[in-house]
Amino acid sequence: MTNKTFYENESWEEIYNSLSPSFQSYLDTEEKFLMNRVENGDRVLDVGSGTGRTIDSMLTAFSSSHITGIDIAAATVTALRQKYAGNGNVKLEKASVCALPESLGMFSKVLLPFNLLGNLTAHEQPVALENILRVLEQTGVVIGSVYAESALDYQRECYSASLGFQIEGNDDRFIYCRTPNGNPFKSQRFTAAGIASLLKESGLELTELHRPREGFYYLYAARRQEYFAKT
Repeated sequence: MTNKTFYENESWEEIYNSLSPSFQSYLDTEEKFLMNRVENGDRVLDVGSGTGRTIDSMLTAFSSSHITGIDIAAATVTALRQKYAGNGNVKLEKASVCALPESLGMFSKVLLPFNLLGNLTAHEQPVALENILRVLEQTGVVIGSVYAESALDYQRECYSASLGFQIEGNDDRFIYCRTPNGNPFKSQRFTAAGIASLLKESGLELTELHRPREGFYYLYAARRQEYFAKT
């Protein structure tokens, strides 16, 4: 089960506007975490740009950073290109993190927000991380978040009550849903050891792992494993 049709066809503006208070708090905390680790002058790859929420924050805080946003939904990319038309610090591309174009260049920061890794399949995760390593500078940092193992009740609250998804089932790691538009959606939860292992198997090493007060997600930062061999 892949989330491809979900990402290509659902309206992220509608989703963001309908999120439960606990998920809004999650995104606000995540945004602060991301912004505290991006620096002026960074070359940033924003994976899954959606409404441009993270891009807006970076443009406000970092006047000389260069931001490339990617999304697999053509309508999303078109809307973002119109939104940032004339801004030379922002480039938008229709692309999947599982098939990054060579033309993107290299980045000092790669952002994987809102459980992005957990919304990929087990096959897609290592492919995505391999692609990220290919475009990550030697001293670069990957920054993101994933759902914690305790997130199931929060997921049910948000997906069903707030977004109107039909919950079709869950197990010890995944919740399976279907949107009102009929698009299937699967989302993974991680233990601390699980996210560390996934990154490590792909050549990345955690430098930070935080579980905020809400307790249902992890915020993380990671570097290339060879970075530590040289320091």
